Amino acid sequence: RAYSAAISACEKSRQWQLALGLLQEMQQLEVSPTAVVYNAAISACEKGQRWEAAVLLLEELRLREFRPDTISCSAAISACAGCGQWAEALRLFGELALRRLAPDVVACHAALSACAVGRRWDTALELLAASAGLRARPSALCHVAALGACEAGGRHCAAPPLALALQEAAEGCLRASPPLGTASSSSRSSLLLPRISTPRGGRNQVLQT
Repeated sequence: RAYSAAISACEKSRQWQLALGLLQEMQQLEVSPTAVVYNAAISACEKGQRWEAAVLLLEELRLREFRPDTISCSAAISACAGCGQWAEALRLFGELALRRLAPDVVACHAALSACAVGRRWDTALELLAASAGLRARPSALCHVAALGACEAGGRHCAAPPLALALQEAAEGCLRASPPLGTASSSSRSSLLLPRISTPRGGRNQVLQT
């Protein structure tokens, strides 16, 4: 328990090196790490932007006959996406189905962010459509990431419908959350969303704020 608490503290304080050192010390002392310990170590690597270490720990977790869960997989995916390793992030995301795990919002957002880095707008649209049927519905940030993937991939014609979906999702999230300070829901949403207008031709356009 002491090691578990220490590694969890390292994860919260972004001390990935210390977390890995404690994990190695456990192995040297023949103290078997639990899945919770591995999850904390993987999350520490994510926050420390050490994607290779996160992936190795995920594989080590599997080799120790632990079943990686959504938390460990999402942290590894986020680590890869945050370091620009979009192909590895999408590979890990694809393995969720093989592990019979349903991706959560964190994993979906990380995968969509990876699509933006890799300019994989088509994959982003597929992921967004697939995530709509999951228990954890895509958040406003997921729509932002998908919109970014379309823009990065030069697929501007897909941007207006996505921007509309983004607006609806973001407003729903803001209604469900408590007010921040004195800002209203409408004023906070204006900070997140592109402005959308309908010109005379009837087609939506995304305007820069």
